Amino acid sequence: MLLGVIALAALAGCTKFDPWEESGRSSHYSGGGNSGGNGGGGNGGGTTPSGTTTLTERSDWKVVYRGRGLYTADGSNDTVENFAFTYTGTNFFIVRWVATSEEPTDLKSFFSGEVEALSDTFYEDTGNVFDRSQDVAFDLMIHGDYTVYLIEVTKARKLTGSYAAARISVQEDDASQDYLAWIGNYRFSDGEIGYDIEIGHAENNQLYYVWGWESGRAAMNQDMGEDWLFARYDPARKAPVFYIQTIGEDNEADGSRFDKVFVGTWAESDGEKVDDLEGAPLSRMEEDGEDGWFLRPESVKFDNGALVTYKTMRFSSWSYDKELWYHYNASVPWLYDYDKDNQMTFPLKVTQVTKASARFHGAPDLSARSSRPRVHGTARRRPVKED
Repeated sequence: MLLGVIALAALAGCTKFDPWEESGRSSHYSGGGNSGGNGGGGNGGGTTPSGTTTLTERSDWKVVYRGRGLYTADGSNDTVENFAFTYTGTNFFIVRWVATSEEPTDLKSFFSGEVEALSDTFYEDTGNVFDRSQDVAFDLMIHGDYTVYLIEVTKARKLTGSYAAARISVQEDDASQDYLAWIGNYRFSDGEIGYDIEIGHAENNQLYYVWGWESGRAAMNQDMGEDWLFARYDPARKAPVFYIQTIGEDNEADGSRFDKVFVGTWAESDGEKVDDLEGAPLSRMEEDGEDGWFLRPESVKFDNGALVTYKTMRFSSWSYDKELWYHYNASVPWLYDYDKDNQMTFPLKVTQVTKASARFHGAPDLSARSSRPRVHGTARRRPVKED
């Protein structure tokens, strides 16, 4: 799959924010309430006189999984994963997790790679870098067995070698009939074109896997591969909600790095605009009064007061080097200069074609999305350079 060669128009008001440049070890770094005092302690380093970093597992640092709960602090009612971390060092720490069955055989290389990536993922660091013992609510995890790491780093973004780890098990609730009712094959159409969509089980009463976006005739019959999405289950509407999400990295042969993201876009006079606020809802289901649903767009209000309504949702890629958005799929044209034969826009008619009792494709590979947890409510938009 080739990236489009022309950058999307920049979204005004997005600026780079680097939490590591804040002065001092303040509450800015904490992602939740303080659960206890720091209790003293040194750097806990694992650096030899020669400068080679060695790993040291700290028995006095703790990772405790407290189970699922509802997050209501910001007026939401979201399911989150609750953790408690005990840290007595004087640096900072990040949290990473992997499926226990996929624990890295070279732990030092895994830690080093995650720390080295921090300077490139500043928009993910915000609210996800910690400096003290505290309780933290992370976004929802897929059920299963995980190994969770507390990794100490310096302000200079260097690995000290000290860490803590814990193996946890995340349990899944029993599925409601309303949740199961959406598992099956669907046709999403704006009346002229459409996508054949498959919705499968991911996490009972919480998440679905979705396959088929930007595929088939609407994408010039080009094989788009096995790209997939999450959709949240909305118990109030008893229907899925599509939302903005990072799919993974999409690196090119020349070494340039991109993040592949499912975004909301709309058209303005100077081009197509992109919104990439992780977790933000893109659309909502509304019953059509007969036997189906309409998928209608959500609106978003930016800090500058601008209120926009999404025109469509699509895969796009953000360049680390250029800090610009590019079309991921060149066969889906731009909104402001599109051929209706190839572009699908809101509202969409949603019709169920077949029902099923289990996922179709089997569980997709979660490795690209599962190692970097996000503190609930800390997502930020990526910076975009102005033209």
